[in-house]
Amino acid sequence: MRIGITGHSNLTPETVALVAEALRGLLVGVNQPVLGVTCLARGADQVFARVVLELGGEIEVVLPASDYRSRK
Repeated sequence: MRIGITGHSNLTPETVALVAEALRGLLVGVNQPVLGVTCLARGADQVFARVVLELGGEIEVVLPASDYRSRK
């Protein structure tokens, strides 16, 4: 199953824990391998990627521009 995400980037440490717990709860119930699609932006995107990998899934990274990492 392919699942994409977009979310807030400025998360407090407390919010990161809550988001990870909520994502874990949703993804544990999926009865097939998960392919997470994300641009790996800081915040929710990276939390999602960590949870998908933690649960044995894979990540597909989409870069919105060739200079994405150097942009501010």
